[in-house]
Amino acid sequence: PSTCSPPRRSPAKRQLTPQVTRMGLINIIFRIFRAFEDCVRSVWRSAVRRMRRPPSQPDVVQVMINPGVPPSSSVSPSPPPLTTTSLRKSCRSDEFDPSEDMAGMIVWSIGGNLEWTLNGVKCKTAYVYQKRSKNLAGVCSSYGQVHGRLYKSLFNEEPDRVVATGYAWKNGKLCTNSSVFNVGTEYHNGSRAASPQEEKLIELALRKKPCTTIVIPPEMIM
Repeated sequence: PSTCSPPRRSPAKRQLTPQVTRMGLINIIFRIFRAFEDCVRSVWRSAVRRMRRPPSQPDVVQVMINPGVPPSSSVSPSPPPLTTTSLRKSCRSDEFDPSEDMAGMIVWSIGGNLEWTLNGVKCKTAYVYQKRSKNLAGVCSSYGQVHGRLYKSLFNEEPDRVVATGYAWKNGKLCTNSSVFNVGTEYHNGSRAASPQEEKLIELALRKKPCTTIVIPPEMIM
């Protein structure tokens, strides 16, 4: 005789009481809160470590002006090194125009000072001033037709006890000779030409806009 197995019954579904549902929900919320708390603590610790870390100091670049014939130590001590981390393009400068002749200078010190105020103009070392040559036509100077006029147009007096690097943009080419600035101080040799290091700084500043601070990459001139 054939036997028939009784039909299988599906297992009864577990009925969750409202109390169990609430406990599970509370557990999930608790875990989310703990994860958020751990995240906040991690961010706070990182912020505290950054605040306690001493600020990194920019690399100081020692500028070599016209090296070649340093002062003899038996006659006079070597001048203190000129160091800076950046150039500052004067807000009184004209914007660079490759189609115009221009005159420029980087002033390193005046009267032995690395920071100074002269006739109302406040500066510090590595101060870059650049003007269109035609805008200097009305300035009279006994120190030449280019850099003497340029200096006087800024400080309203003739250059005196100045350490500076002079340059010009003429007929679409950069000229780095100056008989006013590139000779005659304890930092210079007898050449009117700027040193290779000075030329790199001039090229760095030439096309920058007025009122610009130009950070000097240390590897650029070392």
